[in-house]
Amino acid sequence: MSAYGVDVAATRADDLDKKVLAAVAARVARGQQPTVLDAGCGSGGLTARLAVAGADVTAVDVADYATTIANLPMASGGVTFTQADVREFVRNTQQQFDFAVLQRVLHYVPYLQAKELLTQLATKTNTTLFVSVTGTLSDIGKMYPATHQPLPERWATLPPEAQKTFSIFEPICLYTAEELSQLLRECGWELDELWTSAFGNHKAVARPANKPD
Repeated sequence: MSAYGVDVAATRADDLDKKVLAAVAARVARGQQPTVLDAGCGSGGLTARLAVAGADVTAVDVADYATTIANLPMASGGVTFTQADVREFVRNTQQQFDFAVLQRVLHYVPYLQAKELLTQLATKTNTTLFVSVTGTLSDIGKMYPATHQPLPERWATLPPEAQKTFSIFEPICLYTAEELSQLLRECGWELDELWTSAFGNHKAVARPANKPD
């Protein structure tokens, strides 16, 4: 069992996933093979969809999904899997990516480390970031004990019963939509879209502020 919640992408593509896939499809239609960083890829549900769509995917996860991902359908794309902490990978990689995906990952990173991660990622993403976080008003947020703590101190585990319910056993940092927006801007991103899902989770599409369109 994962300590990091349900692997949603293993069974379906959500609205943010579909935006990534549409961006990849647009590049492929122009005869390009876009590069995508799938950070915190889990068992590779989105990774596989991206590869099938024609992307060259770098998939990173702290857990060892190498065998699982090696057996994914690749179609015209390809996948390179690295077992690593996303923070360390982004800090150390020399690669540049057309698109970066942080789906259901950022809230597992303490706030100040999240700022560092997003700042570094802005220098290594050429075009677009697709990011989501669990919101303070989500079902998880309703059981989260640190909602009213300042962001630098907002780092806590769920109560035991909530841990079992949501399969989240690690500390988390939840956000309001406004806090996510401000975080992205402070880390060198320009927001294209920001919305809240029916489940109370916040999703954003952003571009590096220091790079041309």
